[in-house]
Amino acid sequence: MKKIGIITGAFDPMHSGHIDFIDSSIEKYGLDKVLVLIEEISKFKQSFAEFTHRKKIVELSIKSIPKARLYEPVSASFPLSSTLPNIKSDFKDAEIYLLIGDDVEKHINTWPNAGELLKGVELIVTKRSGSGKYNQVSSGKARKQIRAGAPSVDLENEALKYCEQKGLYR
Repeated sequence: MKKIGIITGAFDPMHSGHIDFIDSSIEKYGLDKVLVLIEEISKFKQSFAEFTHRKKIVELSIKSIPKARLYEPVSASFPLSSTLPNIKSDFKDAEIYLLIGDDVEKHINTWPNAGELLKGVELIVTKRSGSGKYNQVSSGKARKQIRAGAPSVDLENEALKYCEQKGLYR
């Protein structure tokens, strides 16, 4: 049976923590594929770059991960609540895994119809708080690094070049 992972977020921008989480989840859980869903409009965070730029950054960032691909839903406005059932339908014979941070895990029960939505879905949770490796990297930190012209930024090289060429996060 195939194992399909799903990671969703604003990815403003996608950074090395996201990439490491995807890579380690593929390896640790034997995922056959990870679908990356970009929130066009985040319910929880302000967007700093337009959706088209964030999409390009994600494409450049996951290019080196053969098992990761961008999932483009039918409609531009796609909360996970309406997209997850479509993914379950598209991959009927697969085990579905949702890759989330422990910050999301804390409030996932409050999502509308969470019980039904997450039925048959396994959660892969990474530690975002405390002293875990993923709390060292964040989209906010990456934006600050770019704005400051830091010599080292927590983005894939091609994604960083794209941000610089387009003047993003300045």
